[in-house]
Amino acid sequence: DHRDLHSFPTRRSSDLNEGVTRIAAAVALIRAAGLRSEAEAKAGVPLPVLDASTVPSELRGYVSLAISEGLLQSDSLFRPQGALTRGDLAQAIAVIENRKGR
Repeated sequence: DHRDLHSFPTRRSSDLNEGVTRIAAAVALIRAAGLRSEAEAKAGVPLPVLDASTVPSELRGYVSLAISEGLLQSDSLFRPQGALTRGDLAQAIAVIENRKGR
């Protein structure tokens, strides 16, 4: 449910062993990269993925920027409810660290 993303990353300690969805990761990673205002300004933008209709309109700016900034990879599908992998997270951290060096 995307409604709990507005308070992300606040989670109960019992949730810590559960995986993170790609949509939740997009929100957290964009915020970590300092791009929240840009993402919110792009709410509702069309996404270049076949499953765009499964991404809530108000979160599409986060997904759009996460893809365009290279924080998350996407082929023809974004898979918003798919699990974020350790490799995905490592890639995103590297991109954020490189952005800091700009």
